[in-house]
Amino acid sequence: MNECISIKQDYIMILHNPLTDEYSNLIYHVIDISNLNGKKTVNIQQKLDDGTIKRITIPHSRFLYLIQMKFITKLK
Repeated sequence: MNECISIKQDYIMILHNPLTDEYSNLIYHVIDISNLNGKKTVNIQQKLDDGTIKRITIPHSRFLYLIQMKFITKLK
């Protein structure tokens, strides 16, 4: 069964460079979670510095791992 659940939520990833002690962040917009032919995927988009939009599709299990390990956090 194919289905799609709309999420439309922003997540943030904060990166730390220990050499320079500088922080940077990346904002990801989670569009939806799709279940196609028994495989769950998460569709994400990121707006790059030059204004273009990059689309990424990752397995649902990797998305959950990133949240559980606090690599990404829901942006409020």
